Amino acid sequence: MYFSRRFLLLPLLCASFFFREHASAQTTNVIDLCTEERLLKLFADGGIYRLECESSIVSINLTKPLVITTNITIIATNEVLLNGQNLTRLMIIQPGWTVTLEGFSFFSGRQTETNKNNGGIDETAGGAIYNDGNTMTLSISGTLIENNEVNSFGSAIFFVSNDHSGNIRIDESVIRNNTGGSWYPVVPGISMHDDTELVVTNSTIEE
Repeated sequence: MYFSRRFLLLPLLCASFFFREHASAQTTNVIDLCTEERLLKLFADGGIYRLECESSIVSINLTKPLVITTNITIIATNEVLLNGQNLTRLMIIQPGWTVTLEGFSFFSGRQTETNKNNGGIDETAGGAIYNDGNTMTLSISGTLIENNEVNSFGSAIFFVSNDHSGNIRIDESVIRNNTGGSWYPVVPGISMHDDTELVVTNSTIEE
């Protein structure tokens, strides 16, 4: 599989519409309190949620990573910007889980030796999202991942499956302006094995 350093895939509007309608139909919990404390609990508890924040864009300053330890689907009806303030990586997904996110922006996540909070993982990888383990699935839609930084691998997403299982789905999203090296740089800003299943629709991924 080959990707250029910058690419824009043609829109697949029908597929995107089906994804959104199907995901919305499965949502069971509506959350209108959009704070760091509330998100930390949601991501730890897992489940299916729809975030209905009060304003059209909500910025949440994170002081530590959101840690996912079970299957979770979260759809934000308005943009939710997760801001690491260049102090912390933004999200850690523990091995073996299926994670679906829609309507989030990942901004200013940072994972270097000088981090104030690394979420218990010392490796300087995964500025926005850190995945490491087996049998994991990450799906993002309507997402912006921008201005994140690492010293080593996966400035935007670190997704390394030990048994080469798992897959990534990226739909109607933009990944750009993330800084740091990439291991297996099949796609800019994403570190993964070259045999990892990656499906990208109607998205821009660039340096």
